[in-house]
Amino acid sequence: MSFLPNLFLILSVLLIGLNFDPIVRQEPDAVYDFIVVGSGPGGATVASRLSEIPDVKILLLEAGESDLNDPRIQIPARANELDQTDIDWKYETEAISRPPFSDRSFQMPRGKTLGGTSSINYNVYMRGSPHDFDSWKDSGAVGWGWSNVEPYFRKVENATMDGMSAKLGRNGNLKLSRNHNKPSVAWTFIKNAASELGIKTTDYNDDMLGISPVTFTIHEGIRQNSMTAYIRPIHKERQNRLHIVTGALVSKVLIDNDSPFGPKAYGVEYLKNGKYHTVRARKEVIISAGAIGTPQILLLSGIGPKNDLQDLEIPVIKDLPGVGSNLENHLSINANFMTNLTNPPPEMKPVVQYILNGNGSMSMFPYSAVFVKLPLNDTSTSLNARRRLFPDILLFVQESPALPTLLYLAMLLHPKSKGKVTLRSKDIQDYPVISPNYLEHGDDLQVLKEAYRLMEKFERTAAFQKAGARVMMPSICNVTENKYAPRSDRFYNCLIWETSGSEHHQCCTAKMGSSSDEYAVVDSKLRVIGVKGLRVVDASVFPHQTSSNTQASVYMVAEKAADLIKQTWQLRTL
Repeated sequence: MSFLPNLFLILSVLLIGLNFDPIVRQEPDAVYDFIVVGSGPGGATVASRLSEIPDVKILLLEAGESDLNDPRIQIPARANELDQTDIDWKYETEAISRPPFSDRSFQMPRGKTLGGTSSINYNVYMRGSPHDFDSWKDSGAVGWGWSNVEPYFRKVENATMDGMSAKLGRNGNLKLSRNHNKPSVAWTFIKNAASELGIKTTDYNDDMLGISPVTFTIHEGIRQNSMTAYIRPIHKERQNRLHIVTGALVSKVLIDNDSPFGPKAYGVEYLKNGKYHTVRARKEVIISAGAIGTPQILLLSGIGPKNDLQDLEIPVIKDLPGVGSNLENHLSINANFMTNLTNPPPEMKPVVQYILNGNGSMSMFPYSAVFVKLPLNDTSTSLNARRRLFPDILLFVQESPALPTLLYLAMLLHPKSKGKVTLRSKDIQDYPVISPNYLEHGDDLQVLKEAYRLMEKFERTAAFQKAGARVMMPSICNVTENKYAPRSDRFYNCLIWETSGSEHHQCCTAKMGSSSDEYAVVDSKLRVIGVKGLRVVDASVFPHQTSSNTQASVYMVAEKAADLIKQTWQLRTL
């Protein structure tokens, strides 16, 4: 498909950026029906769906600025340039100084711009395993089993390419495409190696276990973030009832603690241009600030562990021990391979190919995804006695456009180690304390070690041998004695301790659960327990991590949340 019709967008946005965004207002009105905090997949989706209702007003507040300001956002292959920039919150964990780590901290990029993290991520779209959501239901999230959430995934999705899974939606807001429609040299070689190991070729949207092409939130070479999918297409016709204000850092939820029906949220306070402002909500405040930002706002609002709040002299509105607790994230290991593979020379330079056709190496990531169930016992996070057959690890095998290198990256999908987000001070500009507690539970180390053992099996396949694939380990951990497989457990323990990386799939810090769960923060309708007029709609409400990147599930949660809110207020859409 010719990319020339989008030439103006390419030249004005992709190459030079825009400093003016017509959907943004400088100041809000004084009162709205709904205030949504955060414009990522959670906030933008719920704001868009609520704007379908006539005669209501919605305010969407974003701490960052417009996603049109940075041209790199729109180009998928430039995602690796966005971490540690002005559109990244630049969160960093506390240094872990206990064994197995010695003074190691981890970066946790989060998007600080319209679109939130959907503007800086690597565009991977994965629902996760049906077992993940049945596990949510088993742990007290009534109405969130697979049969309940699958229709909302389909409502999100718009699979645009021929040959994509029939299980994906075709009429949703979020345009999806996939790679490997034209198999590359590396895809064929990796698929052959997997086949030797009994790993079938599949589409993870149909059957998760196996090797699969990757589905992306990319359309005709352009990133599809939450603004592109849910806000920009509808804003002109709904601008009178959906207002968007950027540069607004929400410092707390305003709560009436003297209400005859118990604490009730009635607005928010936010910091913009060095001054604090307030805005009121008639019906609800919806927090969609992510697994780090959301607990920080709740804690500053007096919602969280009583003793922690009292230590900082924050008036306690609701004692909820789970706020900031139960932090989960995917930890990963990686290795690089050198091969003798080469790709045919491109017909044109990547930039030219991208501008003219919207494809090529600048438009997509050359990943293969491999979901594997390992021969381990007791790795399920489900509280149900039945065994949940979700995968233990996800491998990404990435080729470079020029070859001959390959990246092997394996993620621990269901960590047993739990971290925590706590306040550093009462100042919203003072980042919270993020304590990930990686590898605190010994089972997590065991799973990652088995992921390296699987890498050794790939090394020994005829396909890898034919491609001359040689693993290139870093010069640490007595690598000389462990140059060839099988390598020692001690070597892999050391390698994991020294080189494992933090993926950017934080969740579960305001988890959904039943009234009997001491650490539940929201109920099954995403309402903050004990505070009326306040909901959370983002990855922090996950009861457990999913077997995948979290982006798709946040969109799903937001679609379902919008229906729950409409039902609560008996509001009908046009």
